[in-house]
Amino acid sequence: KRRKVDESKLPWVVRDFIVEPTLLPELKQTRLQLLEFAKDPKYVLGTILNSTSHIAFPESEWLAIVKGHAVDLNKVITNQFSVSHERQHAESIGDGIQLLFGSSTPIRTVSTHAQWITAWTKAADAITYVFPHRRRELDEYRQYITDLFTSSGEHVHERVIRLDRKLRIEAAGRRDLALNDCAKFSHWERSFLNDNGAAHLQLTPKTKDTPGRGPNSGSGNGADKQGKSKEPCNRFNEERCPSNKANCRYTHICSRC
Repeated sequence: KRRKVDESKLPWVVRDFIVEPTLLPELKQTRLQLLEFAKDPKYVLGTILNSTSHIAFPESEWLAIVKGHAVDLNKVITNQFSVSHERQHAESIGDGIQLLFGSSTPIRTVSTHAQWITAWTKAADAITYVFPHRRRELDEYRQYITDLFTSSGEHVHERVIRLDRKLRIEAAGRRDLALNDCAKFSHWERSFLNDNGAAHLQLTPKTKDTPGRGPNSGSGNGADKQGKSKEPCNRFNEERCPSNKANCRYTHICSRC
């Protein structure tokens, strides 16, 4: 028989009693639903998948919503154009260890403003199916990210997409932060969007100053003066390059032509 935990001995639970009254009503509602879902997330997922009005959406991302995790927009955009079924099955290999087969690995990545809008619209519809009270929050967040796209050059759009991913992961990891709390995101904006931002510098591949590839080299060895290789980008040809043609180290051309 499972022993009942004395919640008065859990400091974070005690703090919740103090903090919860100060939360916005929408955050309170989300937290209450997630506490309920946590009792049996697979059952909750089953009720969604068997409901008569749910939208077509990756099963893995429905479960992410039920658990309060951030939705993977790459899986959403992949599912948008997929003609195969997303299925998983587990096989036990002993000692309580199971291997999952058939998990959905994204083959497309969100790399443009248009793709982000497509994926986010789907994701927002799925989230509000589970949390109807969050519609305003998600609409305001969409406008916030759209403003970042439209106020930036295309060479910055990859950074905006990375920022979006970080903000959604950050908000999903907390219960006191909504996605439309945009004023609280300014430090992340600087980190991801500025040329000297810590996140941008860490996530941007460094170009080695080697013959034919460095910024000071000539056009020998298949590289131009900016160190960009003239070789076709393999990931571009597989429709999974996370960079746009301006930022990618290789050339976005057909490798078979």
